[in-house]
Amino acid sequence: GCGTFAIYGLIRLFRLPGPPQAGAHHLIWFRENKKWMIVLIGLAMVASFLAILPLLYELWPALAIPAIISLLYVLPMEFTHGRIIGLRRIPFMKSLWISLVWAAVSVLVPASLDHGTRSTSMIFLLFIMQTTFIHSLMIPFDMRDRPFDLVSLRTVPQVFGDRAARIIAVILGLVPVLISGFFVFHAYAHGAYVLPYLLPIPGFMLSVWLVSLASSPRSESYYLVWLDGTLVLVALLGLLGTVL
Repeated sequence: GCGTFAIYGLIRLFRLPGPPQAGAHHLIWFRENKKWMIVLIGLAMVASFLAILPLLYELWPALAIPAIISLLYVLPMEFTHGRIIGLRRIPFMKSLWISLVWAAVSVLVPASLDHGTRSTSMIFLLFIMQTTFIHSLMIPFDMRDRPFDLVSLRTVPQVFGDRAARIIAVILGLVPVLISGFFVFHAYAHGAYVLPYLLPIPGFMLSVWLVSLASSPRSESYYLVWLDGTLVLVALLGLLGTVL
């Protein structure tokens, strides 16, 4: 949690030298409270380092991926006269970078502490499942941000329009459903417990339904409560399946 706060805070600091964006209220607030945020970011960095230190030897290979992507996601360069460059400026990649970071933290980091109880193929499928799940949720956010995003970002809604973006988001959202179904079938065929793989499927289906409703004028509750809420819902359903 502290690491996430620190990384997001650093990204905001990196973006401050650039020109203000219309509608980017969070950046305006950040600029007005820059001094306090620098203090909080510093404290979060120290806390996250102290928390991860006992496990750093086991986790550093998995953490290297999200750390590098996060630090290079937005990169200020003095010779660009304040113009922000970075990985997010690569066409079509803005949402995919975010998805890869989520997948690395939620799949590769736990797998590093799993001590070989899961096969490489299962970890790979879990990584794909999480990447497509997050990417599906990110496309509606790109639809929301399209009026404020630079054209050079070439996000999915910018290139294909909202209707095609919704279809792509739905297709991506169905991949976790199919992978979960495969896990259920595999567990059942081998006499293993199926509920940890079965119960998240309704959560994935709900996310598919929600992204199918995506459009630019949606309320903030649609994005911050319902879409973001599916991240918590799927995790809770998976946890529930392990304790029933």
